[in-house]
Amino acid sequence: MNSSDENIIKTAQLWFTKDNELLLVTVANTWGSSPRPVGSMMLIRKNGEYIGSVSGGCIEEDLVNKYISGKIPSKKVSTLSYGVGQLEAQRFGLPCGGKLELVLERLDSFDSLNPVAKAIDNKDSITRRVSILSGLVSFSNANAYQTTHFNDNSLDKVFGPQWQVLLIGANDLAQSVANLAMTLNFKIVVCDPREHINLSWIDEKIAFTTEMPDDVVNELEPKSHSIVLALTHDPKMDDMALMRALEQDFFYVGAIGSKKTQAARVNRLKQLDLTDSQISRLHGPVGLEIGSKAPSEIAISILAEIIQLKNKKKAPASIDFDEVLRTA
Repeated sequence: MNSSDENIIKTAQLWFTKDNELLLVTVANTWGSSPRPVGSMMLIRKNGEYIGSVSGGCIEEDLVNKYISGKIPSKKVSTLSYGVGQLEAQRFGLPCGGKLELVLERLDSFDSLNPVAKAIDNKDSITRRVSILSGLVSFSNANAYQTTHFNDNSLDKVFGPQWQVLLIGANDLAQSVANLAMTLNFKIVVCDPREHINLSWIDEKIAFTTEMPDDVVNELEPKSHSIVLALTHDPKMDDMALMRALEQDFFYVGAIGSKKTQAARVNRLKQLDLTDSQISRLHGPVGLEIGSKAPSEIAISILAEIIQLKNKKKAPASIDFDEVLRTA
């Protein structure tokens, strides 16, 4: 779930203390170069105030004008397309060939969003199904890899916890990863208990803790949306945290270092009674192989791999560490 989803749900709850109707708009389908992905939402009040985005600013004002002028269909749920033709795409600033199909819901209370709010508070994943014909809303459990889906009969919008990254080690690479990950709406926590290191960390925008890394790993929830990255090259810092992460169902666990460093790390982890299957989930050397050297380039390679795996909606593939040991 994009963090803006949570903002929209919380805002809807607030606005319904004063309003008796809101319009919820969801991107149901896209073709070509669309500015926002399927599942993106915006919420509109009758006074024209809105939150969220379905096109990056291209059509939001038009939607607001349609709503406050009474040009949105009066039925509970309707659909609306933009960019069907070249002239309309140009008029609204959509990319060439871009097309959006939107689902518009007239909400008369917070009731149909309340289960989503509860799921968010409990860090659970939930699917909210809206019938296009009847306007009825129903809910079901969702796993970490389900995505928003639309057909002519219904829209299934998946809500779930925000993806979060634990960075072990307060260094230049952690700063680069954190800065880039924040632009992708990841929640970031940097962990470093070493006093001579943590005193130099001054970025107040990023959550920072001096707890022991393995304790922080155990506290992260939900595991299915959590990523652990060991960035210190220090076994005393990394190994216990990696062990705790590999024992649990984290989405991604990675550690920096060369193949030789990784081979030594694998040998140490084997002494900690981890199974081969558990160790095989460790990504190292971490990131995609793009020839990166500078911290900013390494950060791009790390997050590119995580995004690739996340968008494929599958857990990272196991690694043959016997092969890693042989080639180190």
